[in-house]
Amino acid sequence: MKNNLPNLFFLGYDKVMGKILIIEDDSLIAKVFSTRLESDGHEVFTAEDGNVGLLLAKKEIPDVLLLDLMMPKVSGLEVLEQLKKDPRTQKIPVLVYSNLGREKEISQAKALGASEFITKADSTPQQVVEKIESYLK
Repeated sequence: MKNNLPNLFFLGYDKVMGKILIIEDDSLIAKVFSTRLESDGHEVFTAEDGNVGLLLAKKEIPDVLLLDLMMPKVSGLEVLEQLKKDPRTQKIPVLVYSNLGREKEISQAKALGASEFITKADSTPQQVVEKIESYLK
């Protein structure tokens, strides 16, 4: 009996798929990135505040995390600090994505263990997606 399923390699499913968590209170930004990353074959989770983001990070253990700094309930810096204290989540690459691009915030994020600091105004969505996917290789 012949297999009638399409060859998944030719459909682009040969890529390494990753698990990505986006913690961003702007639902439009989160939707733009989640839609694009899902279309690339990744599993994407989103959280609109730091509390939910921490819970999801500890439950799902993503391969990469995109983190806004200015959020309700728990700030991005607090989320980053908690993630890096927990042995289960401390090795997850965290890409901070924020409108705050002053040296103070960049230094704080890097000191707490951020892998990258991306300023929203200086980056296109395509550049951010490429940066996220570079951590999955």
